Amino acid sequence: MAKAPADGYTLLLGESGMLIAPHLQAKALLDPLKAPAPVASAFVAPLMVVANSSVPAANPQQLVELLKKNPGKYSYATSGVGTVHHPGMEMLKARTGSFVVHVPYRGAAQIMPDVMSGRCRWAW
Repeated sequence: MAKAPADGYTLLLGESGMLIAPHLQAKALLDPLKAPAPVASAFVAPLMVVANSSVPAANPQQLVELLKKNPGKYSYATSGVGTVHHPGMEMLKARTGSFVVHVPYRGAAQIMPDVMSGRCRWAW
């Protein structure tokens, strides 16, 4: 898309990873805030935290307190390093002074079965 002629025939359906990539790569292919011109929002996908039923927290405040009291005991899954979930959790950790271990997956398909089985306690 970045190298296609500006003739109006090339569209890009992007996702949040496009906004994160320039901050994780020394040389990004394009600046998502400058290069493409937004045309429309196609969909909105909310971010959620889901936990195995064994996690003793019923709300976000309890989860943060649990993580602060047990640094490194819990792990969280994301669909990969640099996906919107990963820096989102890193921001939460930094803002709350908590520590939880990141378990990056190669996509989202295996996360829910692992969270449900307890292999990974929760996912962002």
